[in-house]
Amino acid sequence: FLDIGIEPERIASIKELKEALAHDQGRGKRGIIITLIHKFKPDELEMLGKELEQKKETILSRKNVIAFIDEGHRTQYGILAAEMRRILHNAFFFAFTGTPIAKRGKDTYDVFSYPKEGESYLHKYFIRDSIRDGFTLPIIFQTKREEHINLDKERLNYFISQELEEIPEEYRPDVESKIRKKLDTIRVILEDPDRIDFVAQDIAHHFKENIDGKFKGMVVAVDRLACIRFKRALDEYLPKEYSEVVMTFNRNDRKEILRYLEEVQKRHKGKEIEDIRKEIVEKFKEEEYPKLLIVTDMLLTGFDAPKLQVMYLYKPLKEHRLLQAIARTNRPYKDVKEAGLIIDYVGIFDKFQEAIAIYSKEDITDVAFNIDYEIKKFNKLIEELEAIFIRIEKNKYDRKTFMDAIRVLSEDRKNAKLFLIKYRELRRIFELLGPNPIRIDLSGSPQSIIRTIDM
Repeated sequence: FLDIGIEPERIASIKELKEALAHDQGRGKRGIIITLIHKFKPDELEMLGKELEQKKETILSRKNVIAFIDEGHRTQYGILAAEMRRILHNAFFFAFTGTPIAKRGKDTYDVFSYPKEGESYLHKYFIRDSIRDGFTLPIIFQTKREEHINLDKERLNYFISQELEEIPEEYRPDVESKIRKKLDTIRVILEDPDRIDFVAQDIAHHFKENIDGKFKGMVVAVDRLACIRFKRALDEYLPKEYSEVVMTFNRNDRKEILRYLEEVQKRHKGKEIEDIRKEIVEKFKEEEYPKLLIVTDMLLTGFDAPKLQVMYLYKPLKEHRLLQAIARTNRPYKDVKEAGLIIDYVGIFDKFQEAIAIYSKEDITDVAFNIDYEIKKFNKLIEELEAIFIRIEKNKYDRKTFMDAIRVLSEDRKNAKLFLIKYRELRRIFELLGPNPIRIDLSGSPQSIIRTIDM
């Protein structure tokens, strides 16, 4: 907007919003106004609304108002949104969102589309389009199947079935007692120090073997207490400088959390925690250390660090928070990063379709690939391709082998067509597996086929 000579006005309080709406005898201020939906509180705007209704031409009746809504999947279905639409009654609404939702009472299409005009989208650009154009990478996931790590099915199903996602600590007292009790039980289980220690040991081993020296990682813990416990545990298996916690602190926190805060501030020579967080995040992006960030709510949306490849998920997430969280791993990095990787320690990806059921299939096609499923498919393709070249000696990469392979394909058009289809899929999966050593150990000598064809 500044490029065309218009400077937006930021509305920082309800008082300022009232003044803007009441401006010019209730017609409202002209220009570009930026504010948060939280300013549209019905009890605060009730009197103003009644006053505007008494006048002939006001903001209520103006048709030359355009409202742009960012993150249109989040706050557009409740009382605040209803009040905003009451005030901007004849405005045209346009929503931006990477994760439009579609469930009863919360449907992005119903709220923002204009059915009489035809297409629900003004513009659409799906995940598969972004991957195709190279702006993002595929994401693969692997669920750790140890019974004492994953949440049991009953608790996982309960979490997925709730309208509310995981409840931030500051809002838990306001949640219905029965729901709060069950969700808190999940937290208590995932806070268990022995369980965290076991997972931390597995994370340390995986990170050192597969990621360290190439990319960076993020541990998403169930809550702030678990963050601290993960830091303590990881320090037993990795150098202390490898990991840092990024989270908020409150005055009434448990002693275990406050004790860690004291240690952090002492280590950073008394700096304010906000400055410490900024420093940690900046170093994560630009320097060698830290290599692992431990978080629970922070940095799960809007955080862009291309060197981040792996997310160790130790927190039940669903719907837009799940999609936005895992998308932290899919940013390209210097043409050497082939995929983002999610290691799931709670079992949410075993219920992936249910966890993201609010989205249409078109919106979430290719959002994430199950590594176990892809490996099985890979092995099957290897067998089918080897059957085509059954007369050719394996594990030889000389000119004669290459010419023999060409001869097999040129003599049988059906085989040639079959090979092309299956090889393309094989190559897709091979690239999708990224740096995972499993692609070297896969049965059927996959390297031999790919290397021979790529000669």
